[in-house]
Amino acid sequence: MAPITTTTTTTTTTSTTTTTTRLPPRAPLIIQQELSERTIQHSRARALALARSRDDPFSDGRTLPLRGGGDG
Repeated sequence: MAPITTTTTTTTTTSTTTTTTRLPPRAPLIIQQELSERTIQHSRARALALARSRDDPFSDGRTLPLRGGGDG
């Protein structure tokens, strides 16, 4: 597998510097693993937030409106 090449360009008011970095051939696998881990963490966070919102439907700070009167 050919190595991936990344190019970073930094521009300032006085000069422009371009840096090219060659990543090792294993880089795509490492990057894929990191992306997978982030996706899993994000999915867990969403599931936890959903579970909390089901437990407390007004967890965003809203309250039930108070109504006056009654059955009498």
